[in-house]
Amino acid sequence: MSASRLVATKLSQLRPFCTAAAAAAGEVTWEIGKPMRLYQKLAALGAAGGSVSSTLNEHVMDGNQVEENDLVKIAHELLKYGRPDHALQVMEWMENRKMKFSLANTAFCLDLISKVKGVAEAENYFQNLPASAKEKFTYSTLLNCYCSNGMEEKALSLFKEMEELNIAHSTLHYNNLMSLYLIVGKVERIPSLVEEMK
Repeated sequence: MSASRLVATKLSQLRPFCTAAAAAAGEVTWEIGKPMRLYQKLAALGAAGGSVSSTLNEHVMDGNQVEENDLVKIAHELLKYGRPDHALQVMEWMENRKMKFSLANTAFCLDLISKVKGVAEAENYFQNLPASAKEKFTYSTLLNCYCSNGMEEKALSLFKEMEELNIAHSTLHYNNLMSLYLIVGKVERIPSLVEEMK
């Protein structure tokens, strides 16, 4: 490996640590260059400790407005840098304040719950969603949870339900099932899925 490639590899490994340190120092900006004070405060919690909920409450009490899109973007950034627990706390804070979620954001919250609290809690969240929120995004996310955790019976049952609802037509769903069969060691079932996709 060349010296420049080795340096580039080492720098990419250090990026999450540098980002957290920069956030703590108030230096992180969004890629478009717009400073995000709230993100900086929340990113700093990883090193300094503290509560996501308290930080968000203080931000609002200081007279700042918070928008759903900004908070979701912050949650995505926190997840990107290995902080799914803080990302979930942002989404839970939004839910507690009765902020309306888009369907995609409901699915994102479901995914975070499975990462932080486990599949059983994700199932519970899904079951308690209103009927209007049980659609392709949330079904797809729950299917992914089952498949990535090797839960074959639940995944196939949910996939069948999705077929009955006519929302199982995406190649993503078949890719999830193929991943499932790799995880559970049933690779012989993959060719038939490929044929179904065709």
